[in-house]
Amino acid sequence: SGSITRFAGTSASVIPSNIATYTFDNLEISNTAGASLNGQLTGTNLNSGITINAGGIFNLNNFDIAVAGDINNSGTINANADIDLAGNFISSGTYTSSGSNINVEGDWTNTGTYTFQNGDIVTLDGTSVNATVTGTTNFYELVINKSGMAANVTSGSIDITSILDLDAGTFNVSGGANVTLLSNASGTAQLDVIEGGATYSGDLIVQRFLSMSNNGWRELTSPVAGTT
Repeated sequence: SGSITRFAGTSASVIPSNIATYTFDNLEISNTAGASLNGQLTGTNLNSGITINAGGIFNLNNFDIAVAGDINNSGTINANADIDLAGNFISSGTYTSSGSNINVEGDWTNTGTYTFQNGDIVTLDGTSVNATVTGTTNFYELVINKSGMAANVTSGSIDITSILDLDAGTFNVSGGANVTLLSNASGTAQLDVIEGGATYSGDLIVQRFLSMSNNGWRELTSPVAGTT
């Protein structure tokens, strides 16, 4: 609800997020040459969410976002700063990180292309709502920190390149969804220590890359201890 400020056109534009006296209700980006922040977006200058339409390009330009609404992306997001959402992350477009952590209290829905930079962390957090995770995403590190709540993977495929970290809440995998700890010549993902108050429910696929450079036996075992 509320008014919408639109950034359209075919010439690059600047979103004046550095003006302390100006507050947006909703942002909508259709600019095909790119609309770039020139200051942080927070609850003081953006009341709701951000929509990037098909063909639109949104550049964070090294400025963080921490807002109460959703990001709904059908275009392109070039991210080199952190994002903290009390709402949902919904993307059918392209999200490319050159160093961007994301915190989401609501749902994670990705049917587009999400590309991380090594070291990026996506955290599903908050203590007031459950989260639903759908689509196909390859995370570098995924953290579940939802005390008293759950993150429910109900469809699609979640791949972990580095770390799956369960700090609080329940991580549920059901409905034919897959969660996979990837392994290749560059490295092997791990399930970190499951903290007290955290639970994993469902199947987990664990890969193990084996180099075939030398002949010989390879011993494989489940890398799990202290579970029931």
